[in-house]
Amino acid sequence: ILGLAVVVSLQVLAGHPQQFYISLLVGVGYAVLRSCQLLRDRIHTWHSIAWSSGRLLVGLAIGLGFCGFQLLPTLFLSYQSIRAGGLPLHEAGSFSMGLGDLGRAIFPPFTEAPRSQELMTFIGFTGLWLSVLGLGAQHRRVLVVGLVTATSIALLLAMGPELPFFRIAHQLVPGFDLFRVPARWLIVVNLALALLAGLGAERLNDQRKSSGTLLSNRNFCIWLGGILLVGMSSILWGDVSQRTLVVWLVTWIVTGLLVAGIRLWSGHLAFLIIPLLGLELFFATRTLELAVPIPAEAYSNTGHTLETIKADSSGARMLSLADPSYEINDVDRAAYATEYFDRIGEASFRQLLTALKYRDTLTPNLTNAYGRPGPDGYDGGILPLRDYVDFKSVFLPGAETTPDALLRNQLRDIPQKWILDLMGVGYVLVDRKDDIEIDGIFLDTERSLKITGPDRVVLDLAKSIKASQLVAVVSSEAAGGARFELFSDGELLSALAIPSNGANQVNEVVATVNVDQLHVVVPSGGAVEISGITLLDSKDIQYPVSLFLDQGIDLISWTDVKLYELHDMPPRVSLLTDFGLAGGPEGSVSMMQANGGVDSRQAVVLELSDGLEERPTPILSGIANGLRAANFLPRKGRIGVVDGVMQADLMTLSKPVANQDGWYRLPPVNAHFDISQYEAEAVGLTVFTTGPALVILRDAIYPGWIATVDNVEVPVLRGNLLHRVVLVPAGKHFIQFKYAPPEFFAGWIVSSVTVLVSVLLLVINCVIPRYRRAKSCE
Repeated sequence: ILGLAVVVSLQVLAGHPQQFYISLLVGVGYAVLRSCQLLRDRIHTWHSIAWSSGRLLVGLAIGLGFCGFQLLPTLFLSYQSIRAGGLPLHEAGSFSMGLGDLGRAIFPPFTEAPRSQELMTFIGFTGLWLSVLGLGAQHRRVLVVGLVTATSIALLLAMGPELPFFRIAHQLVPGFDLFRVPARWLIVVNLALALLAGLGAERLNDQRKSSGTLLSNRNFCIWLGGILLVGMSSILWGDVSQRTLVVWLVTWIVTGLLVAGIRLWSGHLAFLIIPLLGLELFFATRTLELAVPIPAEAYSNTGHTLETIKADSSGARMLSLADPSYEINDVDRAAYATEYFDRIGEASFRQLLTALKYRDTLTPNLTNAYGRPGPDGYDGGILPLRDYVDFKSVFLPGAETTPDALLRNQLRDIPQKWILDLMGVGYVLVDRKDDIEIDGIFLDTERSLKITGPDRVVLDLAKSIKASQLVAVVSSEAAGGARFELFSDGELLSALAIPSNGANQVNEVVATVNVDQLHVVVPSGGAVEISGITLLDSKDIQYPVSLFLDQGIDLISWTDVKLYELHDMPPRVSLLTDFGLAGGPEGSVSMMQANGGVDSRQAVVLELSDGLEERPTPILSGIANGLRAANFLPRKGRIGVVDGVMQADLMTLSKPVANQDGWYRLPPVNAHFDISQYEAEAVGLTVFTTGPALVILRDAIYPGWIATVDNVEVPVLRGNLLHRVVLVPAGKHFIQFKYAPPEFFAGWIVSSVTVLVSVLLLVINCVIPRYRRAKSCE
């Protein structure tokens, strides 16, 4: 019992619920198969089977009890997650294995790696030869049938929703719809084939002790048919190269001859199977990432982008929209090659370049690794839960259809300023794949500027530039008289004409002047589109001009990726007097989207109960409800909604805003704050305000976070669907947000009690037999 409990607890603590779920189903299937065998052979009765099953259940329960400190928080997290009610079929079926993937999944990838590392289940051709020998293990017929059945079922499930078998399981099997990546069922295929290979090696070794045909015609036909089926699927539906097919064929023949040779020597050389299989698997892994390690500097050296902002301690988040598929520039590639190529080889060097691109684009979850918070659901302050999907739907209509998609895959351009403020973004990363260079001069084409005359557009420069040259890409229609005007302290210093008609490059030398503003003037009847502008000083230092009008965004670095900085970064904490009251998540989304988007620096949308907070629950909801009844878990429902008491307090302190339904305003205040503590599980603020105000922390609200004002607990309200908000009275106060989840402490109690009971059972199990033996001796 305790042996099973240890195995179960190790699987749970490994931290992959889907693999544990698969293992549990396979274990239950094997237990049922074994019970049927024992009943058929009349070795056990129904009573003994029931007793054995009870012991297994006790072992499973003790194993789960050992992990209570992890299971209870995971259970509650599942209730908050996007998978709480199960994934829809198309989501659950993502990353399925196609027929064309069968070959590279089952056969060793000697020449090219699988499409995904999820699609690997090979045991080598030697192992496959042994597995077909295992089919003839007469003394283990029930086990063989079970392994073949498990292999067949797992392959059908790995194919995903393209086959009806997966769709049926998605509808009928409890808990099946909580997971995706059907290809992970291949772990069962791997286990089953390995066990069959073990039976085959056992038969091969036993041939010197028994007679008979080692490989029957039936088994050989089964093996040959399976090989041909997998091979044909790779040719017809896959993209396997001819070279790979030839290598497979040669390896198949050679390993088959070696296994047959061992058979001819009556199994005396069966020990050679181990080095033969090891050698084959060694070469099979040469194409995998584990065989092409890269220098640690790819991770430990933070690179130019992160070095540029490493001194920033404001807590502003970094939004990465950069696509890591770009090519590293020739200068940097040559520098990396000089330092690493000869030392690590070509394959590792290619992986190094890929890792460097992931580092420079902060591909999740590298924002965590480098301590640069990001709004993509992984920075510790934000979790990718249902609330986060609601939050994204404010500025990404339809975000709920791809709930776990990254922002870089959903946002086409740098979003508007109110959206960046809402997410707490101070920096934006974008790649340079679509930008332009003219004679080595970089022009940022991230945002184009369209002007229809008569109009004058003013571009404020981040700082005064001693300009000597202006380079621009302009597309104009009847733009006679259109021009660039260079200003310093409001004084016109120079003017450059914009060519009329068609796409043109402007590359003009100007008198060396200090410029702090650039005006674009388009006369009546003209139309101009500017794709990019760059100023150069007398030392040929380049200064791209920001075309993000009224957004306060400047380009501060451009290598292979561009780093933008917001002039006025949104603070992680704000004190507000304007608030809206909306019914439920849908009402909050509508209120935040109205009038061009909520200004989160001035106002916050609070959420009222709409009576629909109860959401679909996970498979273990019954257990969760019991634990809530025992006060081991937080209450069920949507946390942070404004209850009747809080609503009455807010109405007493505020007045309605004219012509804005649902909006209210507290009296104007003078206020300031200081963040004295910011840790993963505790945030401390010192706040001074001349009147009541709402303090918003732009971190995710989650059950278990409590807030105190001067050591008195106060309600944590849900602001802007996702953030934490508290109401503070006038005066100087210390506010602390602390994460103290009851389910975590309850889990530790469960784990501790389980350990104590297990130790007690062990002691009893050791003492009682000795006591009985002592009594019998008397």
